Amino acid sequence: MNLLVDIGNTRIKWAQQSASELALHGACLYNKSDLKESPGQSWSEISRPEKVYISNVGGEQTASEISELLFALWEIKPVFLSVTKQALGVTNAYDDVRQLGIDRWLAMIAAWNNYHSKVCVIDCGTAITVDVVTISGEHLGGYIVPGLSLMADSLNRQTQQIDSSVNQTPSLALGRNTNDCISNGALMTVTALISGVFAKVRHEHGTDTKCIISGGFAGEVCKFLEPDIIHDPYLVLNGIALMSEKL
Repeated sequence: MNLLVDIGNTRIKWAQQSASELALHGACLYNKSDLKESPGQSWSEISRPEKVYISNVGGEQTASEISELLFALWEIKPVFLSVTKQALGVTNAYDDVRQLGIDRWLAMIAAWNNYHSKVCVIDCGTAITVDVVTISGEHLGGYIVPGLSLMADSLNRQTQQIDSSVNQTPSLALGRNTNDCISNGALMTVTALISGVFAKVRHEHGTDTKCIISGGFAGEVCKFLEPDIIHDPYLVLNGIALMSEKL
């Protein structure tokens, strides 16, 4: 059994990999200064893995803390995956592949390999990222915009009379107070972006293009999107699993 770990900006997701199957999924918010509490407490309750494969966009300090935690738990040195120019049939569009987040790269690899189609891959997390991959595996590039919480945070920082946060259940209705206006406006921005990009990609590359959405806010955002958009909450973990089989 292997342990697969997806470290984002605010959340850590993990899964156990046995043969070709993923099981025992878990997730938690994490504090970069104390990873022993989260996810260390959860990991201490699972069996010792043979290997640990990690996708990390949390920075070098987080990588160091996670490495120390894994050694303390099981005396294991993890494998941190990195972005390459090409992997498992997908070719990276970036001139400098080091600028592309490993989570985006793994999500593209998983989507293209698992859905066998032209894909528009969207991650709704701290930031919203969009990437397009052709049927031949060519990454065409993408977009990055602030996520729901970052939009609210930017208004809080840059204005004098706004101190708001994103509602737990935003909608597309017109707001009647500042908090609803910001939360619903952020959701409207995100859903309009996703719908617009998906329509553009389908127009340029064919209506058989699949749109795959993942990330911490994906479940909430999906409620307001076209029904043929596919919600795949474990896309990055699936990408880690595919890469681990080749290492």
